[in-house]
Amino acid sequence: LGGHPGYSPQRVCQPFGQDLTRKSMGALFAMACTALSAVSHGAEPAPLAFVDAHTHLMVENLTHDEEIALLKKAGIARVVLMHTEPGALAALARQHPGFVIPSLSFTRPAANSVKLDEKAGALVGALIADHAICSVGEIGGGNFSASSEPVRAIFGAAAAGGAPVNVHTDLAIPENIAAVEQAVSAHPKLQFVLAHLGWTAGPELIGRLLDAHPNLHTDMSIRLDPPGS
Repeated sequence: LGGHPGYSPQRVCQPFGQDLTRKSMGALFAMACTALSAVSHGAEPAPLAFVDAHTHLMVENLTHDEEIALLKKAGIARVVLMHTEPGALAALARQHPGFVIPSLSFTRPAANSVKLDEKAGALVGALIADHAICSVGEIGGGNFSASSEPVRAIFGAAAAGGAPVNVHTDLAIPENIAAVEQAVSAHPKLQFVLAHLGWTAGPELIGRLLDAHPNLHTDMSIRLDPPGS
């Protein structure tokens, strides 16, 4: 996996030299507060680093190099890059050390995608242990189910390896809300991320879920807001 300056498999999942944990996110928040304080006192603020927590490898209309170049041009410091092929993710992490955070997706299947079957849990565990991926997701559409044995195996492997899981589900459907709460309650050590801020969920529902489950988080990628919401 070597050959690129600055690349280390053990450091792929360590943004800004720290583990990708709630503690490091707290440290980043403290840095942001310090920068705001400096602004209020007329001092030059420290630069604020932006991490894109939800981007797919766009195989349809961009080359990998074009996509990475666009992200860097936009000022992104690091990107959680989601794709279904571990080999492609590993190659990009080698080529762009300190920038790409690889996440194994189970949406948008490609030629060499990992299948969501009885072997998925063991494979995810091995990829996490080898630092080939830092998170799992997006798990979306019909693939997410709290009662699915392959999904439960993935949750167990991610919890054991300390990797978060990103789940795409429409919380406008009551059964999906119940599935999310069942999953986060069954795996209290696993950090769940609701993709797209719950897709169509309103602030009351999101607030209730986040207050009730300390291991549940959201990203703020593209949303589908119904009329009048």
